[in-house]
Amino acid sequence: MQTEFFYKIRRKSDGLFSTGGSSPGFSKKGKTWSTRANLDRHLGMLLQYPDRFWGLPVYKDCEVIVFVTEVTDYEPVDKFIAAVAERKQMKKEEYDRRIEQRRQERRRKEYEKLKQEFDNE
Repeated sequence: MQTEFFYKIRRKSDGLFSTGGSSPGFSKKGKTWSTRANLDRHLGMLLQYPDRFWGLPVYKDCEVIVFVTEVTDYEPVDKFIAAVAERKQMKKEEYDRRIEQRRQERRRKEYEKLKQEFDNE
């Protein structure tokens, strides 16, 4: 089993996540740092240039959330490709079926109109 980590900065007051960058904002999704080193670089940049950027006060009411994922299974990509191809084929067949139904409905209406026209002669 392989364990992986990723990081987000969450504001405690509303649960929003930092968007990162030189002027961090906050959003539902936010930014995900894939390594601790990348997160450290972000925080270090804000420390190094406090006059140039908003600085760390933007993170006063925040916490670093460490997400842990465990890879539990491996499957060949071919299996996923086959599943995607199958779903695409099913969607195409459904689309074709609907098109044929509409075509038949139009022809039936045309038939009824012609039948009424010629029956009235």
